[in-house]
Amino acid sequence: MNASSHLFPAHSTAGPQAFPAPRSSSPTKSPRLHRLLAALLTAPAFVFAQTPVAPPAPAQPLETAIESSYAGRAGIAEGTQALGRMSSARIHVEAVRTYILDPQSAWLFGGSWQRLDFSPPAGAPIPSELTALALELGYRRQLNPAWALRLELDPGLYSDLRDLGGGDFNAPGHLRLVRTVSREFQWLIGLDVDVRSGTPVMGGGGARWQITPDCTLLLVVPAPRIEWTVSPSLAFFVGADYHSDAYRVADDFGRRHARPLLDAQIVDYREISAAGGLHWQVTPAVAVHAAAGWMFDRRFNYAARNLLLNGAGAATAQLSVTGKF
Repeated sequence: MNASSHLFPAHSTAGPQAFPAPRSSSPTKSPRLHRLLAALLTAPAFVFAQTPVAPPAPAQPLETAIESSYAGRAGIAEGTQALGRMSSARIHVEAVRTYILDPQSAWLFGGSWQRLDFSPPAGAPIPSELTALALELGYRRQLNPAWALRLELDPGLYSDLRDLGGGDFNAPGHLRLVRTVSREFQWLIGLDVDVRSGTPVMGGGGARWQITPDCTLLLVVPAPRIEWTVSPSLAFFVGADYHSDAYRVADDFGRRHARPLLDAQIVDYREISAAGGLHWQVTPAVAVHAAAGWMFDRRFNYAARNLLLNGAGAATAQLSVTGKF
C-alpha cells in the first residue's frame, strides 16, 4: 500500500520504515551512508523467494507507524454534474520487522491496516468506507557498495468489507533499485504493479540531493519535498503527498445507489495534496510528523464502467507518530 510507503521518510534519520542498512566490506563507506541507503529503500516492493539458512536470522527493532489525516468538505462531481459536498478521513497503522540473513540481505515481515471514511452526498456512488488489511512481505539486498534493491508484496483484503469473498483479495507488488553516487546524491528507479487497478503498472524515477548539511531535496513520488534541518531533533518541510489504492465494492453496491452496473466493481481512490509541516524526534525511538495544506485532487475511478468522480480542493491536515521498539 503506497498510503504508508514513503520512499524517503520525513527527516531521513527516522521514519516508520527506516530499516538498518547492511554492512559493507568497502572501507570507503561510512555507517552514516549505510543508514542512508536503508532509508532510500523504504517503499513497497515484490517479495523475493529465498529460503533463510541457519543460524536463525536476528531480528531488528520493530518499526511502527500510526498516521491519520483529514480533508474538509468540498464539492464532488460526475463530469459537469455536481453531486454535492463530502469530506474524507484516513487512518493507517503499520508494523514491520527486519530479519538479517547476512551482511548484504534481509527479510522484511509485517502488516498494515488502513481505513478510509467518507461522508458522501445522498445518492452519490461513493462508499462510506474502504479498508485495506494486508501483510507486508519483503526482501532487501545490498547488491554492491553502489547498488541496493528492495522487493515487496502486500497480500490482503482491499474492499468495503461488506460481503467478504475471493474478489476482496489483492496483492500489489513493488520494486525499488537505488544507486548511490555520493553521500549527498542518490537516484532510484521503481515499479509498482496492481493488476486490479485502472493503471496496473506504474514506473518512474527520482533522486535525493543533500544541497547543504541542513537542506535536502527529495524528488520522489509519493512524497516529493524539500527539508530544512534546524536541530538534531527538528526539521521543517514543504512538499506533496500522493495516495492511491484499488478496492472492491460490495455485491449490491450499485443497486443500493441506483447504479446496478457498479455491483462488485473495483474503484481506484486517489488523493494528491500539498502541505508544509515539521518532523520532531521526541526521543531516539519516537518521532512525530505533522503537516497542513491543501488537497487539490480527490477522485473515485470505476475504470471498468468508465465512471470518474472528481472532487474539488479542500483543506487537509495530517499527524503521524513513528517508533522503534
